[in-house]
Amino acid sequence: SYDYDKDLFDISHADVSDILSAIEFLPIPIKEKLYKLLYLQLIINLETYLGDTLKYYVLDNEIYLCKFVEAYEPFQKEKLKFSDICKKYEKRKDIVNKALSEILYHKLHIVRKLYKAILNVNLGDISELSKAIQRRHDIVHRNGKEVNGAIFVISKDDVEQLAKKTKTFIDDIDTQLPSYKRKDFDELF
Repeated sequence: SYDYDKDLFDISHADVSDILSAIEFLPIPIKEKLYKLLYLQLIINLETYLGDTLKYYVLDNEIYLCKFVEAYEPFQKEKLKFSDICKKYEKRKDIVNKALSEILYHKLHIVRKLYKAILNVNLGDISELSKAIQRRHDIVHRNGKEVNGAIFVISKDDVEQLAKKTKTFIDDIDTQLPSYKRKDFDELF
């Protein structure tokens, strides 16, 4: 079974705030480098929550597993011979786990479709977070330069704003998730 724990997101999120406070008296060039890292950490927290949560529901419940298989676009394109059904069925959780692990959870347009189809969770407006994810991409792959070469600086305010956005986004998702104790839920079916 896979575990999901919103508390891990909240703890990691709080760590970012603690680090912001701790670095207040460092020289500006060092703070600017650390702000980039904290910005990255907030996106990592977001992606980890989205992936772990989806895995928790899909891998621990046959209903959600089937919904994932039906909703996941690459699976819709696969052809299956009738003679392979039993072999595939035995390996279904491994196949689904591999697929879940390969999803890029920063691609919110894909994640939004999966969450809606599988868990009936609406991710709402993802435009601001998508911009932040693009900024993260620029930090990771171009060391803080945009595609056109323009250098940008991540400020303390940028980190604080992203922290608020990610926290609100995840809190909203968490309130929409189906609530059940695995054992009790599975006994219904």
